[in-house]
Amino acid sequence: MFCAVVEPLLDLYLDDRLVPVQARWVEKHAARCHACAAKLAAGRRLKAALRGTGAPAMPDGFKARLLALAQAMPSAKALAEELPSPDLRPSAALAFGLAALAVFVSGSLLGPGLPSQACSDSGSSVCFFGGRDK
Repeated sequence: MFCAVVEPLLDLYLDDRLVPVQARWVEKHAARCHACAAKLAAGRRLKAALRGTGAPAMPDGFKARLLALAQAMPSAKALAEELPSPDLRPSAALAFGLAALAVFVSGSLLGPGLPSQACSDSGSSVCFFGGRDK
């Protein structure tokens, strides 16, 4: 397998986010490729170092500033009152679309017309609808 295929999978492999088939690809490739094996080892070292650092402390007053910002924000009701009311009349496009739909449905239900309208009395076999031909 090529490094270009495996390299994007290395971080996902380190986070155990690959399906088993992909994980085996990465493992087999890293067993043969020294460059990808080195990248995996570096990723493992970085992950171990980050795991030992712990979460950073929040700055002083952060919680108070965050609460003040949240309280200063307008409520959802106030925001809704500022929005313009929608026009409840149907738009011209909607009306045209419904009219086109009505024409299409009526045309498909009625077809090209009744058999008496579609055929002449000439007795041609084009207008044969069953039974005996004239």
